Amino acid sequence: MILAAILFPVFGAAQEKARASSCQSNLKQIGLAFHMYAQDFDQRTLLNEQTVIACPQTRLGPYIKNNQLWVCPSETNSTALLGTDPRFVSYQFNNQLANKTEALFTRPTELIITHDADAGEGGFTEGNTFDNGKTTDWPHLRTGGCANSGTGTDPKPCGMESYLQPEFNRHNGMFNALFVDGHVKTSRSSQFTDANFKP
Repeated sequence: MILAAILFPVFGAAQEKARASSCQSNLKQIGLAFHMYAQDFDQRTLLNEQTVIACPQTRLGPYIKNNQLWVCPSETNSTALLGTDPRFVSYQFNNQLANKTEALFTRPTELIITHDADAGEGGFTEGNTFDNGKTTDWPHLRTGGCANSGTGTDPKPCGMESYLQPEFNRHNGMFNALFVDGHVKTSRSSQFTDANFKP
């Protein structure tokens, strides 16, 4: 009985590590599709659209034949798991990179394209703008208060810190992120700041 109590958490962590590895593979494939799309559209990235016919999964569909790549093995959102709506996926795109030329991304090893996220976001995350900056849907620590990433205003009081959300802790307290240079990293969301999302 005591041995089982010791081993179950170890096995659980090992299983989650395997799921995190599969999630990393998904993100790498999505990263390749992201860059292939840009090559076909004069080096411009995806438009920031959150409709069924124009969300990231739909736009990158010609480059990704397996829709299961859009679902993290640790996903819990029932709509994402069903795969019936392309807006509900495990990985949401950073809208600060939308409809821009790739030449603008001068820090490719630091800048995040997409990451483990809330499947209900509809395809893109907006940073600190969606409720006037009180809350953020980027997995990061806001060291300068809750400044609105769109306007620069600093609303008070701040809302909930998103880095505490379960989707940013789904892999043994960590999450996966895909960077512009193509590498995928498993990290704690509190390690990131606005600089990882804004070019």
